[in-house]
Amino acid sequence: MRIRILTPFIALVFAACGAEQADQAAMADEAAAAEESQEYASNADAASVAAFVNDWQMHYNMGHGTMVANNYHAADGLLWSGQAGMAFGGEAIAAMLQGGIDMASPQIEIGLDDQVIRGNFAVARGTWSTEATVEGETSNSSGYWMSYSEMIDGEWKAHGLVTTLAEGEPSPNFARPEMPPADASVSLVEGWPSFMATHMNMGHPDMVADRYAEDAIVMAPELVEGRETIRAALTEMSEAGVQMTMTPFAAAELGDDYVTSVGTWSGQEGEEAVSGHYANLLRKNADGTLQPVWELWSTHPGM
Repeated sequence: MRIRILTPFIALVFAACGAEQADQAAMADEAAAAEESQEYASNADAASVAAFVNDWQMHYNMGHGTMVANNYHAADGLLWSGQAGMAFGGEAIAAMLQGGIDMASPQIEIGLDDQVIRGNFAVARGTWSTEATVEGETSNSSGYWMSYSEMIDGEWKAHGLVTTLAEGEPSPNFARPEMPPADASVSLVEGWPSFMATHMNMGHPDMVADRYAEDAIVMAPELVEGRETIRAALTEMSEAGVQMTMTPFAAAELGDDYVTSVGTWSGQEGEEAVSGHYANLLRKNADGTLQPVWELWSTHPGM
């Protein structure tokens, strides 16, 4: 498991000579102690995110759908699964999870690959895989996930957990609740969805690819890593004549340097209409543009 903690690292260089140098050394020791404390706090935050993921996995595998749902904000928590559909709020999330548990007794394994923590907020991503049994037949599914969480009273609570299905079949009862109205927070990501959709539809995949971070990660649903690999995938989409729209409905800032959002997408490839949901982590550039760092795209079945 690879965990990257995005915290500053300060190199302290000093020379010790005489009383003045001793004072400098004492000041440096204080600074080092302060930095060490900050690093430990960051590691503690990272460990608590891992504990949050482990708690989710443990209670899911024990069949405790309600206890898993307690990891979400009761009022506005969002679970958007590429396998089972969408649920809002603690009660709906508990019902969705418990329904799947009761139907198939699945066992899940969750991998935490990376995270960005800013104060009381964190965005994380990773992998998931399940083995389920229905009427004596075993099936396996797997994919990727992204989450946006807030630390409240010493515990992480998920505002949103979004997954994509890379292997396996979606539930025959895939939940499609009515979409909520877009939140005013979408102004935080104003520009990127329209930029991407407009230039992809105009046949400009290079312009879109140039906006991605050099080491960007896209889960759509397979993992695509690096700007040039993303460029090739976008070019293939463009050459296939894909037309698309992106509609964000919620976003949030993560410190001063990131913003995360979730929304829906729809597309047309020839006569075939497709749609789904997406989540992303975008870096704020000095010029005001947003640079995709992580993206997750999931397709809804039967659309």
